[in-house]
Amino acid sequence: MKKSYYLENGNYFDITTGKEYTPQVYCDICGCHSRLTVHHYLSQNKCLRDLKIKRLNYPSIWNQEFINKNQQLFTLCVQCHTDVHNMSKENFYKKYHINKEYYIWNN
Repeated sequence: MKKSYYLENGNYFDITTGKEYTPQVYCDICGCHSRLTVHHYLSQNKCLRDLKIKRLNYPSIWNQEFINKNQQLFTLCVQCHTDVHNMSKENFYKKYHINKEYYIWNN
């Protein structure tokens, strides 16, 4: 799977938005300082695929303007990153006392 960002001089370059992101030194959710990753609020695979082939899904929300406005990056540890993607909204809230929707786009 092609990564949607690359590491350069300690920063990430997000190719979905063309913006640079400086990761934090701790997880946004649990505060952990190790095994950190960068999490995208929007699904980059879908964004990149739709932008690349210029064939947007119906109804069209995956346009460049939408992505630039809404794409956010978060620094998350591996465990929290996995939980954001795999846990149900209810279980995520029970564990972290945070709404999962803050970290992931659900259409």
